[in-house]
Amino acid sequence: MVTATAAANSIEQLSVHVYDAEHPIQNRGELEIYHPSELLLGRYEASNVSKVENAIVDGVFGLTDSISGVTDNSVGGSGAVFTVGKTVDRDYVVYGITGTGTGYLTSETIVIDGTLFGGASSTNDATITISQVSDSGVVQAVTIAGTPATSDTTPRYTGEIIKVILQQVRLDSVKMDYLVH
Repeated sequence: MVTATAAANSIEQLSVHVYDAEHPIQNRGELEIYHPSELLLGRYEASNVSKVENAIVDGVFGLTDSISGVTDNSVGGSGAVFTVGKTVDRDYVVYGITGTGTGYLTSETIVIDGTLFGGASSTNDATITISQVSDSGVVQAVTIAGTPATSDTTPRYTGEIIKVILQQVRLDSVKMDYLVH
């Protein structure tokens, strides 16, 4: 066994960024990383897991009725801002309501043109339906429907990016014959 002082690591805190996890990532897993320059196999455990803010894969931030391609069909509501992405398994997904607006009623809709997500108008439009509002019409919950255009890079489960900070458990020297097999 080699001690951690024998391996040089210029990065103070090793972390990985992951997305498209089928289940929520927790800080109870281990990961082995091969360090070829030192012929070491490092075992690391997840010591902290956090969502990377303002970063998603295959999505759009700041969708509001002031953007071309977004049609707010509300009678008197305004100011709602959404972060929307697409997945293969769950179609469109609302990742966040960053501006809740005022004056909205339940069942009102906001239609986002499919071209904003790399698809076609009408065919790939996303429709956000307001499902819950406060007494003053502040958006509290929404649903979304539509059929997105997907590609090989579209996440299957989620486009949210998660940062996993790793803590070293141990380093083991690796025999050359281990690498050949």
